[in-house]
Amino acid sequence: MIVVQLKEVGRLIIPDATEALLRGYYQRRWQKERGGVLAGSLKEDGSWVLTHVMPPSPKNRAGRYWYERNREAAQEYLDLLFTEAQGTVVYLGEWHTHPERSFEPSGPDTKMLVDILTTGNIPNGFAIGIIVDSKKRLLIWRQTPNDINPTKPEVFIV
Repeated sequence: MIVVQLKEVGRLIIPDATEALLRGYYQRRWQKERGGVLAGSLKEDGSWVLTHVMPPSPKNRAGRYWYERNREAAQEYLDLLFTEAQGTVVYLGEWHTHPERSFEPSGPDTKMLVDILTTGNIPNGFAIGIIVDSKKRLLIWRQTPNDINPTKPEVFIV
C-alpha cells in the first residue's frame, strides 16, 4: 500500500491491488504511451482512496512519446463507476505511461490537469496525476487550478 500526503488534498491511499495494476501498465520500448482516468472515494477520516484505474481504451490516440485520452470513453467509464457505486466513487485524476525514467511530469502533463480542472466539472477542486515510467515507478502529484507554478508540482516517486 502506498500512502502519500498531498498538500491541500490530504492523504492519498493506493491499495496494493491498485498499485500492482498501475505498475503492470509500464511502457516497454516498442510500445506507445497509454493511460486513462483514476477514480476513488473519500474516507471518513478525510483520506482519498484510489480504487479504480481505467484500462487503456482502444479509442485513445497515442505515439511513443505522447498520449491523448478519449473523453467520451473516459466519461462512460466514470458514469458506470458512479452508478455502480451509488455515487460514492468520483473522478480523482489521470494516469499515463512514459517510455523512459521520469523524475517529474512534463509541461504538457501538468497543463492537461490544469485544463481539466478549469474547463471540467471537478467538484473536488484538485486532480491527481500518476505517471508509470519504464522502471515501473509511479510519479504521483496533485494539481489545483490555483497552483502558483503549475508546471513544477510537488512529486512523489514510489
